[in-house]
Amino acid sequence: MLESAQYSLPTKLAVLSLSGINELDALSLNHLEDNILKLDERFDSPLNSSYTQSSNDVGRPVSDDSDLTDDGEASRDKRDRS
Repeated sequence: MLESAQYSLPTKLAVLSLSGINELDALSLNHLEDNILKLDERFDSPLNSSYTQSSNDVGRPVSDDSDLTDDGEASRDKRDRS
């Protein structure tokens, strides 16, 4: 169920049904939260997953110069010249 929600599939009624809340009550609660209390405007944040998160930290952390092999130093020199 969580995986379906992560891919934006409709799971609200299924989750509420599993919780013992019938469809009419679920729709009434949704109307109350969205149209009367405006909770959708106050708490407008989607679920995060590894597919939707981004980071500036891409790739492996840089190793210390003392930890590099000869091939590693050559690769770093080649990268630095580019």
